[in-house]
Amino acid sequence: ATAAYKLHFITISLVKAREFMINSAYMKFIVKIGKINEVKSDGRVEWNKEKKLGEIKIRYEGGQKIFIVGLGKDQLINAEFQKIAAKIGKKAKEEEIKNLALSCPKTGRHPAEVVAEALVEGLLLGEYEFRKYKTHETNLSNLTNLEEVIILVKNANEAVKVREEIVRAEIYSRATSLARDLVNEPSSLTTPSYLAHLAEKLCKENGF
Repeated sequence: ATAAYKLHFITISLVKAREFMINSAYMKFIVKIGKINEVKSDGRVEWNKEKKLGEIKIRYEGGQKIFIVGLGKDQLINAEFQKIAAKIGKKAKEEEIKNLALSCPKTGRHPAEVVAEALVEGLLLGEYEFRKYKTHETNLSNLTNLEEVIILVKNANEAVKVREEIVRAEIYSRATSLARDLVNEPSSLTTPSYLAHLAEKLCKENGF
C-alpha cells in the first residue's frame, strides 16, 4: 500500500435483527436501532448546538467518556460534518478509545443518512497518512486506536438508508485517498503514461 490509510473491499453482515455491521480495512461500523445511552462503549458523542462549532469537551459518566461536541447554531453543510468527525477521530485516538457510539444530529436540513455519510467519510479520511517513503515500517492495524463506531438510528428503514450511505462514504474515502497518494508522489513518478496505466488497471479491477 502506498499509504497508511488504504481501504479494501468492505463486507456487510446482519449481526442481529436490529444491527448491520460494515467492515472496512481499519474501522468497523455498526448501524444499530436504539438509544445511545443504552449502548456499551468506551465513549459516546453528545451533540450540543450551544457550543462553538467543532469544540469538544469530555466528561466522565459511569466509566464512559462522553464527548460533548459543539455544532454551533447555524445549519451545517456536509464538509463541516466531515471536519467535525475528523476532530472526533483525533480526540478518540488521544483518549485511546477503541469503540465509540454516536447518533446522527438533528439539523433540520439533512436526513440522518446524509449526515452519517459525511461523518463516516470524515472519520476515515481523518486517518489518512502517506507513509510510502517512511524509513521504518509501521503496523497498519495499529495506526488508529478507534476500531469500532456504533451509529444509532431510530428504525429499520433509517438503518438501511444509513448503511447504504456508509458504503458510499467508504468508496468516496478510498477514491480520495488514492488522489492524495498521487499528489504526494514525486512528479517524476506520476507521469502521463503512469497515470494512464493506473487508470486502466483500476478499470479492470472494478469491472469497467
